[in-house]
Amino acid sequence: MSAGTHRRAERSRTALEALVSHLISRVPISSIAARVNFASAVFAAIATAGVFRLTLLVLSDDRSPRVHTKAPRRHGVERSIDPRAAIAGAATAALLFMSLRTTWAFATVAEVYTLAACLTVLLWLLMLRPSLARMRVAAVVFGLAMGTHPPMVLAMLPAFAILAARAHGVRFFATTRFLGLFALATIGVAIYLYLPAAALQLPFLNWGDPRTPAHFWAHVSGVQYRGAAQITFDGFVEAIRNFGRVLSQQIGGQSLPIALLLLGVGTVHALRLHGTVFAALGLWMITNVLLTTWMNAAWAGEHAADVNTGDLDAYYFPTYIAGAILAGIGAAAVLNAAAHGTARRGVRVFVAGAATAAAVLQLLIVNWRMNDRRGDMVPRNYVHDVLQSIAPGGMLLMRDWNLSSPLMYLQHAEGDRPDVVALDLNLMERRWYVESVSRRYPAVFSPAANELSVFLNLASRWDDDPLAVKRDPAYRVALTRAFDNLLNRLIALHLRRAAVYATLEVATAAEGKGDNLAEKLRPQIQFVPQGLVFKFEPGTQFHAPAPLMLRLPELLDVVHRRGAHDLPSQRIASVYRDMLISRGSYLEANGRCGEALGAFEQALAIDSTSATAHAASARCRGAVVPPATTSNEAR
Repeated sequence: MSAGTHRRAERSRTALEALVSHLISRVPISSIAARVNFASAVFAAIATAGVFRLTLLVLSDDRSPRVHTKAPRRHGVERSIDPRAAIAGAATAALLFMSLRTTWAFATVAEVYTLAACLTVLLWLLMLRPSLARMRVAAVVFGLAMGTHPPMVLAMLPAFAILAARAHGVRFFATTRFLGLFALATIGVAIYLYLPAAALQLPFLNWGDPRTPAHFWAHVSGVQYRGAAQITFDGFVEAIRNFGRVLSQQIGGQSLPIALLLLGVGTVHALRLHGTVFAALGLWMITNVLLTTWMNAAWAGEHAADVNTGDLDAYYFPTYIAGAILAGIGAAAVLNAAAHGTARRGVRVFVAGAATAAAVLQLLIVNWRMNDRRGDMVPRNYVHDVLQSIAPGGMLLMRDWNLSSPLMYLQHAEGDRPDVVALDLNLMERRWYVESVSRRYPAVFSPAANELSVFLNLASRWDDDPLAVKRDPAYRVALTRAFDNLLNRLIALHLRRAAVYATLEVATAAEGKGDNLAEKLRPQIQFVPQGLVFKFEPGTQFHAPAPLMLRLPELLDVVHRRGAHDLPSQRIASVYRDMLISRGSYLEANGRCGEALGAFEQALAIDSTSATAHAASARCRGAVVPPATTSNEAR
């Protein structure tokens, strides 16, 4: 959406990505989503090519483009790595990096990480042989890269300090030339000025509303994230487990990939022959792992579930890049060793080459299933299946980001169903979002001006002081009451003019979000399942659910093909299952077991292990008496 409209003040780390994606989206090919996804693929391809070049440079022992790495003398004979072995090793590094699950996955979605990886590799290419001219260019690129993913970029600083000290001496850090690099980096960091410039246009999703200096600083410094972060022992343990799971997923789970053997050989070889580069790569990996684990531990204190299902694996891109380079060095060393000597040289080279190729092939095979996105239209189909149940002008209340995010794109970038008043209740807890939706839907919010004003005044304090909710119980109660009053007023007013709907997690307080509208509004309202949402209906009389026209075959194909690791699709499938169970339960409670049985059977088609669906299906089967049996009993 930000790419297509150029009217979104993005979250603090993605200013450059939003701007670049916007420029790419102007290419008149296919849809906006396809163009931005293609941009991620382009950045991933450039990063892969950079890994190839970087590995080739590491294998070079002089400052010329030629590959000329010398190994220690053996029996008085000095040996060099064969240029063909070095090229094969660099190609192995690039192919291994490309075949990792995370690289492959984020090359097919609209995200910031492949651009950050691309700039990261470019910085290493500049700093591996850090002349003053190269360092000046690197400083500007570093500043730009800070507009993508700061934690990933900051992890390079200790490693670059080693490389700079090797080239210019430790005293370089006390010179004016070093201070000049900071001034050049500021030029790149100026990309953040895009945020207030975009915010001044009052876009729909004005994230953080960084129009004023105070809000701008709070936005780019991540005040809200710091307010939610809290390191605990359990959070730290969970962070360590997550790191292990992430690495296991990259290399195919339980199997021992050949790439790990190449990584071991490359580590030993780099330690012996490229000590400074090895130290820089190792320090880069360690810094990345420690920084990401610390962030993970801080977030896992209160949001462990989100950490497990989010984009945590992409935070370890520096570790993947360094690991791929070391594995490539290992492949070059193995091939070079096989090529020396005369006895059965061809056989040795063939075996070494086959083992190297097998390392890449193994990762391609184990990661193909997860990253095979043929026919994967699950998010778009999910939105369409929801919207088909929404009457014209209806209001939709949701807390599901798997629905909210693609719905915002389809509404604002492609103009699909602009009549639907879509409110994300998670984002509605933020002042800037409420201001945005109130501008977009003035007819909805204007009649609730008093409740809106009270909530905005209280929410402003939360934006300025994220810890206020924890520190001041009275304020927390007042903020919750103001939010409930605003939401209830909006619902009551909209019911006078059009229908109101809620998604599963809103109506039933799933995932502990705490709305539980069903309990608050049950005396006046009943929740009738209509497709993938609940419709607010007055009274207690029966309202027949509309016929189902869900895109289940496409969903089941993607879920079964990509397995349990595709958590967004799994969560969407669980919504389909639970809403079908809710539909069947509503029909069963109103004496329509024949219709209910069909809903339960569809739920079992999605999840054959659902005990609730099995029990309900058995009840309905027992309640439905076949006509032939009834006729025999009458006789």
